[in-house]
This record gives sequence, structure tokens and C-alpha cells, in this order.
Amino acid sequence: MKSKCFVFLFILLVFTPMVAADYTDALFEIAKGNVPGHSVYEWQGVDEIVGTTEYVIWGEDVFVWPTSALTMNVSSGSANDDSGNTGAWNVTIYGLDINYDPINETVVMNGQAGVPTMLKYFRINRLDVEYAGTTGSNVGRIYIGTGVIAAGKPAVIYNEIRATFGRSSTATYTVPNGRTGYVFLFSTGTDSSKIIELSWRERDLSSPDNSWRVYYHDHYSTAGELHPFRLQVPISEHTDIKVTTKNSVGSAYASCYVRMVLVEDGYELITTKATEGESTSNNLLYVIAILIIVALVASSRRRN
Repeated sequence: MKSKCFVFLFILLVFTPMVAADYTDALFEIAKGNVPGHSVYEWQGVDEIVGTTEYVIWGEDVFVWPTSALTMNVSSGSANDDSGNTGAWNVTIYGLDINYDPINETVVMNGQAGVPTMLKYFRINRLDVEYAGTTGSNVGRIYIGTGVIAAGKPAVIYNEIRATFGRSSTATYTVPNGRTGYVFLFSTGTDSSKIIELSWRERDLSSPDNSWRVYYHDHYSTAGELHPFRLQVPISEHTDIKVTTKNSVGSAYASCYVRMVLVEDGYELITTKATEGESTSNNLLYVIAILIIVALVASSRRRN
């Protein structure tokens, strides 16, 4: 009896802390899909030539938001991004319809020629290369837009994937219908010692107060700089977000990365503090189990 109790105690000592550890990190549990109504979403922006005029962080100049749901074309600046060729074979589009409901589809690439979407998009939140040839990713810059296409580039661009990135590199996002966004990580970077001016702007076209507002403003001149979004302020459904920068003088490289949690209507944001209760419960069970084992050992001694 004594040996069995000690074996059980040893297993508890080894494995209970490991089980409890998972519940102290809410983001980890959400990422694993263990929290109903919660999901993690990531997006980024890359601008190789930031000038002294303020623009969205992406590879073009002025960013244009669609004013209606549109059928768009997907194309590449390289003929190698073609099904069966060395670059990207297909691209998946993640967007919103006119009601801000999430929609998505995968299109088969045809090099510099435009491939029309089957669905109509009001917002394009992300593009992903799903399958590629021997290069392992897209060779050229991939675009989604409308209008005349010249050398793979449409007249109006709504999102794009930088060459070799495999995922869109445009610092814009719109919160889908029935969800609330919470930013947990916001980082920026530059390769220059020049001072980059940064603005986080939001608007809601479905609200009477539809003006762009600056919700966060800062300056930075380093690579991999984290910005303090410690308090997760809710970003309501239908909200457009854009991250813009401008340089102090000349030009510089700039990028940003955002990790946020989307919470469906009817659920409250699960935070680390909320999940610590589960860890505490596990620890309490652990203590109770030890007390039971001690009682069993003592009882066994008395019988002997």
C-alpha cells in the first residue's frame, strides 16, 4: 500500500505543475482553441521607402478603401507566380462582405494576368499564399484590386503580398461583424536612425461618428520596438484600422506587427487573471490529494 501511495505522489509532483502552467497564459489557451468564442488574429505592414508624407505602412502610396462590395482580380508582378511554375500557385483571400461578415476563397494564380474572385469583397483583411513551387513562396509582389492591370499591377490596389513574404504586408484591418477586437501585441521596426512618426487610426463607417481618429501616436527610431498596449481596450465590430507612418527627413524602412484577439458577441474577454483561478483550483486539488495520501499512509501504518 505504502509503495503505491508514493508512486501516486511522485506522479502528482511531476505532472500537476505542467497541467497548471497552461492555465496561467490566456493567449496560449486561446491559440490552442481551448477558449470558446475567442480566436487569435495577426496582421502586418511593410514599407521599404517611408517618406516625409504620412501613408499606410505598405508598399504603395495612398491606400484606398472600397466604398462598395467588389469583384476583384488577383495578379502578380512576376510570371513565375503561376500554377505549376516556380512561384505561388494559389492565394487565399480573407475578407468581409458588405455586411462585414467574414468570407474567403482560394484563387489559382495566372502570373501577371488577373484572376477574378468569385465573391464580392467590401474589405480585404489578409492574403495568404497556400501552395508554391520550387521557390517556396511568391516570386513577385501579389496584388488584389480592380481596374486595368499593367505588368501584373492593377490600377487600384486593396491589399498586397510583398515578394517572398507569402502573407499580406498591408497595415490595415477591419473588425468583422459580431466580434470585438483586443490588441495584445503591437511592435514596429526600422533600419534607420531617423525618427519615424507613427499613428494608429480607427473609424467606424456604420456609426454616425465616422471620422478617422488617432487612438495611439508615437515616435521611434529602433528595430523591434514594442508599444505599450497593456490595457486591452475593445475595438468594436465594423471598425477600420490603419497604421500610418512618416519619416523625419529623406526615406527609411518601416514595419509593424499586430497580434489581437477577436471575441465573438456573447462572450467576455478571457484574460490571464481570469484563467489564474483555474490554476489555483488545480493547486487546491493537488494539496487535497497530498493530504489524502498522507492519511492513507498513516492509516496503513496503524494497521501494521
